[in-house]
Amino acid sequence: MHKKGFTLVEIIIVIVIIWILMAIGLGVNRGSIEKMKAKTATEQVTTIFDTVFLQVQASNYQMWNPYSGISLTLSWGANSVSYVYEIDQTRVSDAQNIERTANWDFSISTITTTWDFRNPQPENKLDAVTIYYTPFLTTCEIKDSSNKDYNKIYFSVRPKGYKEACFSLNSKYCKLLAISCNDD
Repeated sequence: MHKKGFTLVEIIIVIVIIWILMAIGLGVNRGSIEKMKAKTATEQVTTIFDTVFLQVQASNYQMWNPYSGISLTLSWGANSVSYVYEIDQTRVSDAQNIERTANWDFSISTITTTWDFRNPQPENKLDAVTIYYTPFLTTCEIKDSSNKDYNKIYFSVRPKGYKEACFSLNSKYCKLLAISCNDD
């Protein structure tokens, strides 16, 4: 009488096939996760810029205080962006600027004045920029720490260990644009 069952070779073959299928599935999932993280980063950055842009288009008041502008600062390596409502000190006695910070799950990986994220020249790299929005204007001022003006900047953010999300900002129409990083 013969026992029915699987031989060791058959079991090993089944395990190898399952292992190969899992490896393929994990590879697809990792790519999907990277794309989702980059998309989430794009949405978070775009949201903060849109919030500031829409605020200056709609009003010049924050917390019942008139402000003369909003300055938003991006710093290389930072995982947050700060923006300050600059309260008009002449119209409100003892007013304080109102500062906000948006924390992200990623860091700013590049700030440059030219579209070359992979190898920007030293003269095109920036450590930090401040974008100054004036109420009711669609334009803005973009300055570095030495107060030099720029017409256009590019920057990228990177979730920990994942694909970058890239952006451009033009001072003529100061609405942030998500752009391709050219590494898809």
